Amino acid sequence: MSIRNHSVSVSISLLVCFNSHSQVGIFTIGDLPGDNTISHASDVSANGSVVIGNGVPAGGGTASFRWTADVGMIEIPGVPGGSFYESTNLSPSGNYVVGRYTRPGGGGTLSYIWSESAGTVPLGDLSGGAEYTLVSAVSDAGVAVGSSTIGVTSTGARLNRAAIWTMSGGIEALPLPHPNDENSQSTALDILADGRIFGQSASGSWLYSVDDGFEYLPVGSYLQNINSDASFMLGAKSVPGELFPLRATYWTPDTGEVELAPYSPDQNYGAGFMSDDGSIIIGSQQDVGLLVWIDQGSPVLFEDYVRSVGVDLDGWTITSVADISADGTTIVGTAYHEDWFSGGGPPVRLEAFVMTIPAPSTFLAFAAIGGLLSRRHRSIETTYPSSPNPRGRDDTLCHS
Repeated sequence: MSIRNHSVSVSISLLVCFNSHSQVGIFTIGDLPGDNTISHASDVSANGSVVIGNGVPAGGGTASFRWTADVGMIEIPGVPGGSFYESTNLSPSGNYVVGRYTRPGGGGTLSYIWSESAGTVPLGDLSGGAEYTLVSAVSDAGVAVGSSTIGVTSTGARLNRAAIWTMSGGIEALPLPHPNDENSQSTALDILADGRIFGQSASGSWLYSVDDGFEYLPVGSYLQNINSDASFMLGAKSVPGELFPLRATYWTPDTGEVELAPYSPDQNYGAGFMSDDGSIIIGSQQDVGLLVWIDQGSPVLFEDYVRSVGVDLDGWTITSVADISADGTTIVGTAYHEDWFSGGGPPVRLEAFVMTIPAPSTFLAFAAIGGLLSRRHRSIETTYPSSPNPRGRDDTLCHS
């Protein structure tokens, strides 16, 4: 396949100006050429200017795309013989895209990296494994990290090893901090702004660099979202013995691990996405729906929150949220509009959306949110993931 420039079908655009540089609002970004009017966003760059996702191309299956306001949506070309492509992560500036695909002949999952200069490059896999590589993050220098299979465990399961890929060196196994980690599962989850790698193995969660070696982090393995300087982490821990054990949890060096407040005390809840400073957190709660925490305070319903900062959601249904930009100004996901129905069936379109909200520094005192909290008992049905995962690892938070 070759890159194809697809004219963006922004079917509905609802924008409210809040200053001379930005606009609050929501719009959809179209779909890939063909008869299938479906697209899903999966990640957004640090400043919200680049969005990636997946759709259904003219020939069927799935394909990855990259979108910018200037260029529109382009299909990311695949690896010869590969199929069922899924873009999962962007570098902070949006210049690199990584994702996964089914290997030629089927039976294994491998990963790719794309850039405008190099095109689509398969990452390969570590020797001794089962042709399985899952990439978790990519830096602006084009360094990708994740895990790859190196063998099997004593029970016959895949044995995955934390791995790194560079254009010059290809894929390599990362060193591990403890000898006992060698025969256990390990993975690299993210790359910090200074190049350190965040990973996890049997001995704990850690940061690694060639120059400084390993530094253990005093956190549980359920905290798998990390910001650019390791000063804020997010996840969902399970509390043994509780009827509803899942709790959204964050960590900072000053506070240690802290449970975020639930919307309702009687259901599981988790959090999967955050701005880089942790001032905006997005999650969901079983039988409630999507939630937002501002400055780790009490949660409010997602739709109530974005309306309170000026987003006009009239006619829109948000089916899922996939990520929030590091600067906290852009949320991406999947939505449909009430005008997209034909007859009594489901909507005929389902598209990736881009939602712009005020930057955290422009927030007012949120007197309006006090009113939102008084309406806390209005529930929304949701499909809640049993264990929210970090971005790019099947972590989309969904409404049903």
